[in-house]
Amino acid sequence: FFFQAEDGIRDFCLSRGLGDVYKRQGDLIPIALFLDELKSDNVDRRANSVRHVSSIAVALGKERTRNELLPFFSELLDDEPPVLIALSEVLGQFLDYIGGPKHIQLLLSPLEELLILDATHETALASLRKILPRADPQLASQYVSHLAEGKKLHLRSAAAGLLPVVPKPVSYTHLTLPTIYSV
Repeated sequence: FFFQAEDGIRDFCLSRGLGDVYKRQGDLIPIALFLDELKSDNVDRRANSVRHVSSIAVALGKERTRNELLPFFSELLDDEPPVLIALSEVLGQFLDYIGGPKHIQLLLSPLEELLILDATHETALASLRKILPRADPQLASQYVSHLAEGKKLHLRSAAAGLLPVVPKPVSYTHLTLPTIYSV
């Protein structure tokens, strides 16, 4: 996150007490609590915080959610599996919080990274199944083709799992099952 602190300095840092700044700004207490929970040593508290991040998105608004909250999610990709599973679930519900289908590409990159991990593959795939039908048909088709051409088996298997939800049929000439599952 980049936040405007009381001294006017824009700063990125979860560990320098930004939660304290928000606690003094009464209307942004949910953000302060979110930041405090994400700093917790307890993985369950961090995962629970991620599950409730939609309230932070509402408080920030669509533009700030796109510009400040979504980039922060990429930092969570190094966390433990329960946090990553929560993140992959939340991203499937986040399309309206970022301004709708015209901004779907902002969700595709973190979900693709979560597809690669064993612990989050299924939840990331479920999230993609929720949001991809709302995408521009050409973009959805290109994305599935991109996954099918990926070097990792998890990406190619995700492409096969997404074919039924793509609004426009993907060209099947290069997406045969032997191509998708070749090693």
